[in-house]
Amino acid sequence: MSIRQSAGVIVAVCGLAAVSASHGGVITFTFTPPPGGGTLTNVANGASVNTGLMAFDQNAALNFTIDGTEEGFGVVNYPNARMEMLMTLSPAVDLGEGLFRASVTGTFTIYDYSGNARQDLLIGTVSGGSFLRFGSTHTILLNSNLGLSYTAGPGLAALLPAGRTLSGAQDGAFALTNVQTFDGNADVIGAGGVFESFTANTAFTGSSSVIPTPGTIVLGVCGGILALRRRR
Repeated sequence: MSIRQSAGVIVAVCGLAAVSASHGGVITFTFTPPPGGGTLTNVANGASVNTGLMAFDQNAALNFTIDGTEEGFGVVNYPNARMEMLMTLSPAVDLGEGLFRASVTGTFTIYDYSGNARQDLLIGTVSGGSFLRFGSTHTILLNSNLGLSYTAGPGLAALLPAGRTLSGAQDGAFALTNVQTFDGNADVIGAGGVFESFTANTAFTGSSSVIPTPGTIVLGVCGGILALRRRR
């Protein structure tokens, strides 16, 4: 086989390896509403004029679960987790038929607080998400296609098999309950779609694809092929 043909074979094999590297499992994240309620607060005009600022009570203990069955580390529960959140809430747009939509941006970090020591588990960065209100239902929907990006904190990174990382399709949803203004009004959207200050409780569900880190498989396969060529 000529050098050119050999080079072509190497490129082809490495290309196949790159495709295989894009395949992976999925892990999921959940926590149920913490007891007590009122853990999420929106402050009207807290971010800027007409834009609210949502934060989460970091004193509220969360029962956070990571299901990594497809990645081989099973289901891991953190009964003393916490969440740090800072997210902006723009004025809502009336889409008709009782549906309102508002844009949200910001970050949230879920961390283990066992032994009163913080260890980050999951960091969510949101450049574009949606706060939806339909009747009495309030939900924050997040998706990687619209601007959600998850990063594994040290606690989650330690669970992932070597050479694996969060990537690809990612989503999340905060289902809000007991939503009411500071004076007990259930209608939290005021004039011009601007949100009033309100409190709520929330549950969370999310998921992320997990794939090999860039080059993990490609370098291994291609390195092996080149080593064989050198022996010849």
